Amino acid sequence: MSLSALIQRRKQEVATATFATPATPEAESSKSSRSSSSNTAETNSEQVSFWWRVRFPDRDPVETYYPSGESREGVLRAYPGATDAQPFTPAHTPPDAPMQPFERQAITAWLDLIGETDPAARAHVLARCETSHEVREYTLTRARQ
Repeated sequence: MSLSALIQRRKQEVATATFATPATPEAESSKSSRSSSSNTAETNSEQVSFWWRVRFPDRDPVETYYPSGESREGVLRAYPGATDAQPFTPAHTPPDAPMQPFERQAITAWLDLIGETDPAARAHVLARCETSHEVREYTLTRARQ
């Protein structure tokens, strides 16, 4: 099964992340400037984003990721009691060193194992592994399993 097929199958599932350190607050800006971020896309005049910060009146905010993107209304439906949801771009730690050939081979072998054949998806995964320590570690962990 390809990565894109797995993503489609899990479209309605929500992954939630709570971090020990708060993310850098996003400066208040207009909807149009937020939608120009690589994290967001404008669809039918409704903003869709992969990452959302959901606020509650009685607890700390929750940062959540939707693999296929989600609208603000969809996020608020998924979190009853939430008072607000704002898209954000997570801060990623750059890797300490360039990706080594054995790491690239392990990630490529994992992509083969899961049946990901789309060249654009494969290039995207490898590019993200080059620029994000967290993405590289996650992908290498999956490759080792």
